[in-house]
Amino acid sequence: MLDYSTVYSATITPMMGYHGYELSELAGLPDDYLVSFTGTVIQVQSGYYIVQDSGATSIKVKTSEYGEATDAELLNKTVNVKGHLYTLSSERIVTYSTMKEILVGQGDVISINFDVNNNGTPPMGTIDEAGVILVANWNDINSAGGGGFLNPTQTFHNNKGEATTLSLSVASGSPDSWNTVGTPDQRLYGDWLSAGAGTTLTLDNVPYEWYDLYVYHSHYAADEVVDYTVGSVTRRLTNSVANPPSQSPVHIADVTYVVFSNLNRTPVSVVAQTVSGFTGIAGFQVVENTAVPEPGIMIACLLLSGLLAYGRNRK
Repeated sequence: MLDYSTVYSATITPMMGYHGYELSELAGLPDDYLVSFTGTVIQVQSGYYIVQDSGATSIKVKTSEYGEATDAELLNKTVNVKGHLYTLSSERIVTYSTMKEILVGQGDVISINFDVNNNGTPPMGTIDEAGVILVANWNDINSAGGGGFLNPTQTFHNNKGEATTLSLSVASGSPDSWNTVGTPDQRLYGDWLSAGAGTTLTLDNVPYEWYDLYVYHSHYAADEVVDYTVGSVTRRLTNSVANPPSQSPVHIADVTYVVFSNLNRTPVSVVAQTVSGFTGIAGFQVVENTAVPEPGIMIACLLLSGLLAYGRNRK
């Protein structure tokens, strides 16, 4: 009977298989690493995406699809990216990548519409469905109601008609309107809180641990540019349409609305700052996330520079 074993050594490197990193860590890594990370698609261009994390760090991502084709449906979606880290013309990019949407479960929704008192735009009814997240039971804040637009005192209900703890205050603004009669989506943009150079909305007692926030914009002027900021993340909205309620479709990302994903803070402040034109906030939706993506795929690469022992025994 003969027994023997042989030990072979091997080095496992970040260029052999994908390794998990936070998006913010990519800038400090050498070229040619194979990386895996999670972020939100904030731009979809011909030939590439821009993916950003919650701290506003972003990177260009080119896919392995034929012709580097991109998918517009991934805009504002949370995705996992696996690809080849490289520097091209002094720009850090991820090439030859695969991108997979991380599905986030949608729970309850609190929808709020600014409604100008006694004007031509009818308020939302409890059965009217509107919004990017299409639900009923919108809450109308009447400009002449308790507290008006700036300090509403009403109880806000979710899409099931259940009372919530959410409260709202607005730093400044006044009512304005298109006097729109049409579909619920068109009426959503029909009235708005006109805030001139900018304002701050503060949402407190948000009843969800994790949530997305959709902010809807409307105003008279085209070519308005407004920066909406939550924490360290800024979304730039360019209102390239002169009459948002008349557009088809009415909901256009970064044109008639912006979205902040995977928030977990309360209170939360939404700072609207005009770059050009005026700020006009038509309403917003707070959307509960019941399944939140992992903050990162932090794989413990214990064999990064270790030994892989292979034993072979034969009797």
